Amino acid sequence: MKSFSIKRNLSVSLVVFLLSVTCTWAQVGTTSIRGVVTDKTGAAVVGARVTLSSAVQALGRATQTNQAGEYEFLALPPASYALTVEMANFRKFENKNIQLLVNSPATINVTLEIGSSSEVVEVSAQAVTLNTTDSSLGIAFNENQVKELPMEGRNVPDLLSLQAGVLYTGNRADINVDIDTRNGAVNGARSDQSNISLDGMAVNDSGGHAFKSVLPVTLDSVQEFRVTTTNYNADQGGSSGAQVALVTKSGTNNFHGSAYEYHRNTYTSANDYFVKSAELQSGSPNVPPKIIRNVFGTSVGGPILKDRFYFFLNFEGTRRAEAGSAVRTIPTDSLRDGVVQYLCQTLPDGSPDTKTCPGNTVSGVSGKTYTATPGNQVLGPNEIKQMDPLGIGANNVSMAYFNTFPHPNDASVGDGFNYSGFRFSSPLSDAKNWYIGKLDYNVTKDAKQRLSLSGALANEANPQDQYLPSSPAGSLFNYTNARRTLLDYSRGLIANYSSVITNRVVNNFRYGFIRESIGNSGDSDQTYIIMRGITQGVTRSQSFQVPSHNFSDDLSWTRGKHTLQFGGAISRFRNPRVSTLNSFSDGVTNASWLDVSGFAGTGAAFDPSVSGFPGVDGSFANSYDFPLIALLGMVTEDDATYNYLKNGSVLSQGAPVTRHFAVDSYEMYAQDSLKFRPNLTVTFGLRYSLTSPPWETNGLQVAPCQLQGSTCTGLDLGKWFDQRHQNMLQGIPSNQDPLVSFELAGPANGGKPGFYKWNKKDLGPRLALAWTPQPHSGLLKSLFGEGDKTVIRAGAAVVYDRNGSGLLQTFDSAGSFGLSTRDNSRRRSRIPWTPGDSPSPGAWTIESRPRILTPLIFRSGANCQRGSIWRSPTSDGCRIGSGHNQTWPCRSTSSIRSRAWITSKPPLPWQKSTGRVCPRIASRTRWCRQTSSSIGRTCSSRWRDPMQGTEGRGGLTASAVALR
Repeated sequence: MKSFSIKRNLSVSLVVFLLSVTCTWAQVGTTSIRGVVTDKTGAAVVGARVTLSSAVQALGRATQTNQAGEYEFLALPPASYALTVEMANFRKFENKNIQLLVNSPATINVTLEIGSSSEVVEVSAQAVTLNTTDSSLGIAFNENQVKELPMEGRNVPDLLSLQAGVLYTGNRADINVDIDTRNGAVNGARSDQSNISLDGMAVNDSGGHAFKSVLPVTLDSVQEFRVTTTNYNADQGGSSGAQVALVTKSGTNNFHGSAYEYHRNTYTSANDYFVKSAELQSGSPNVPPKIIRNVFGTSVGGPILKDRFYFFLNFEGTRRAEAGSAVRTIPTDSLRDGVVQYLCQTLPDGSPDTKTCPGNTVSGVSGKTYTATPGNQVLGPNEIKQMDPLGIGANNVSMAYFNTFPHPNDASVGDGFNYSGFRFSSPLSDAKNWYIGKLDYNVTKDAKQRLSLSGALANEANPQDQYLPSSPAGSLFNYTNARRTLLDYSRGLIANYSSVITNRVVNNFRYGFIRESIGNSGDSDQTYIIMRGITQGVTRSQSFQVPSHNFSDDLSWTRGKHTLQFGGAISRFRNPRVSTLNSFSDGVTNASWLDVSGFAGTGAAFDPSVSGFPGVDGSFANSYDFPLIALLGMVTEDDATYNYLKNGSVLSQGAPVTRHFAVDSYEMYAQDSLKFRPNLTVTFGLRYSLTSPPWETNGLQVAPCQLQGSTCTGLDLGKWFDQRHQNMLQGIPSNQDPLVSFELAGPANGGKPGFYKWNKKDLGPRLALAWTPQPHSGLLKSLFGEGDKTVIRAGAAVVYDRNGSGLLQTFDSAGSFGLSTRDNSRRRSRIPWTPGDSPSPGAWTIESRPRILTPLIFRSGANCQRGSIWRSPTSDGCRIGSGHNQTWPCRSTSSIRSRAWITSKPPLPWQKSTGRVCPRIASRTRWCRQTSSSIGRTCSSRWRDPMQGTEGRGGLTASAVALR
């Protein structure tokens, strides 16, 4: 109940805070401009009227310069603006080509000339807008730049890969981006810590992919794009990675639109090397894999009511029909005919023993003869039947199954005798329909009260690699349809109400409903027999949705030399999941599960040397055992899966496992940007984050406890591991350790502690400095340029990683200990077992640590930017420092003796291996001490990352120079 009380009190407090103070992120999805107005002598011009306007949507802001000649406009929609400065006895200043980009504060200083106010000094060239406000490092792209950059797939977040400090592994087949977090890592932060926002609202993929937005974003729908890689202020930085801001295009007073299609086909494509080799080997013509890609769409925007109401719509479709190289491991023609071949035992020097194994010839079931070369041996159906104590030999069902496969054409996989490869062009198809829209309404004529509403909808179906291209006539196996299909029906709606309360106070309120909806449609809904060594196209289905309600409100207030910003946000995530990954039992033709752990070299049945045939070479043992046991049809391993409800009842076989996880998040910040001098700005900020540990709303959640009789008390596994290590040092055996069990936990079970405790101390201070040298002569003028052409910036911040979503995916895919159990038949090995051993426990092998702390990262950096050098519009030089601290404690242990305790029935003892996953694991030091007990040894392990000086710490330093 304590956790519920915490959440309730926080919710009430934050709602009152948001409604009364009306604070939010002033720079999230918006922009700003500031500057100083002076005369020719450099004296400040006080009381000058400064007007900023955008004709395309009738936007206008006006203010007067303060005692220091300064002006500032905050929380502006990114767009092209005109700046006008007027003052009595001075010529009017106009700059009609100022491009203000998202999350990129700009500085435009103005020098007025003495003269009549009817005279106009007009600047027509686009101004170079340097950031002289804070130390945030990143690049912003306007609409034209986004469209002009060639990107395969037209995926806008891929622009993140072009930033300095971003690791991009590309579309490599040997890298699985679902588990490899290097792709998209920014300045040492993990790729799942990047934050993508659309129109000021987070649209992150729950899977943690760095280059993916949950909501569809097209090149034709993006008005602005900016990546902040480091040194972000307190208004950003809810995680340690890059902060990616996207802004949806708005309609204007003029109608604009587009229609487009991008087409690519096979005419200019070369054949895949491996596909070509397989085609030539099988006598097929040299035909390149098909590749046809069509991306088409249309967009239109304009006024519904001129100067007040605007719309923008975009539709984009993708149709992909192509083929990729795929290879499967299948039975060879000889194995299909009931023949098993193997490598005979070699001589001590590794050469073939042609004297003992001169080669032989046998006949298959079909009557075809097979001859082994010297040093190899072949066993036909008669020889195999001769070795069988039951006199049965090859299994007819296995033979029939083998003959449903195509003939091999690729020797790159398999052993070359019994298993080989079949390579083919696997057809791939993709159908995407994306719908994007936005409405903008000026509530007041002067646009000081403005409402915008944007939405996006995805409709995608993406079939994956085909298992095999065809099935034999009359076959019970439909290989053509054996594939999984990825489905995406994500959608979202974002509302933003902007209010200019006074010329110095601006407020933004946002609400976002983001619903990520992903499905993975498998091809099997039944139990299956697994044959070791053969590729079998069995995939299961799963789906999940992550609907989230997000509220944020922000206030920007200019007071003298201070620009105050306050912010808060509440997010409510719910995560229903349905999965059949752990819903089916299976059987395995596993020679390792025999009482002698195989055939070859065991001296038991089916060992050729026992029946008078040459022995199998040790290097070929598995290549002999696995095909032979599959041919015999011996199912030696039974894996039974049981899923339980919280009352202890068992789900029926094949029934999907449903979970409903939840996470609540609360954030707030305060920030002051203080202009000490006209050319020196220092920003102080503090951000506070509070995120609940994830929990299962229906109570299907367990936590470790210490079993004492019939009661189970909460247990800190970390302390249990430490005590185990101490026992090892003292020679105390494992059977003396306290018995570990699991009990129902979490808020839905009476408020018992869940996966880990609340982290209530996640305070992140921020400091930034921006200084323009403004030299007037000498070497410094040559180096830095005149006036405000150069800005030097530095900053430091404490940021925290997001965690929780990764745990939920693990719990969903592997099941929860005690709620999902996978038992198997005991391995009939002759190796003595220690007392109390039993079938392997549940498949879930990761337990969260109750003392998990939110990973804390300290970031610091400095950079220099000049507006014009070597004919380049802007140039950057930077050095980034990043230090990691207080990451998850990394420790691994040996087996835990535990019990599942979810019903009143006596629990069954079993063993369970546990471990802990670290951000980077490179080496492990393991200490073991033999005990006097016959039970064996006690062991303890500690993970150490050589990239880190001490456990849980790491660092990164990088430098870069860019000319743009």
